[in-house]
Amino acid sequence: MKEFEAKGIRIVAISSDEKEVLAEAQRDLALPFPLLSDADEQVIKRYGLVHAGANNGQDIARPAEILLDGQGVIRWAVFSDNLRVAPRPEDVLEAAAKW
Repeated sequence: MKEFEAKGIRIVAISSDEKEVLAEAQRDLALPFPLLSDADEQVIKRYGLVHAGANNGQDIARPAEILLDGQGVIRWAVFSDNLRVAPRPEDVLEAAAKW
């Protein structure tokens, strides 16, 4: 986390889950970053993160790592259909250093 903070990168997770569900997950998992609720899926849809029918036919947020600039423009992204597939932190830092 300190390496990201030193580069001015703020980590957040966005989910379509309700705030109460995310607050419980935050407590249980003791994550070092905030979990934000996008229950109406405005942000999830804006960035093309809808994983259609992935949860027993229900749409959910698609796993992704995204670097946004100060204007909300995607500068780098890795999209996945598997929550366990993610880039290494050093890959994210390397991508951020390029812009």
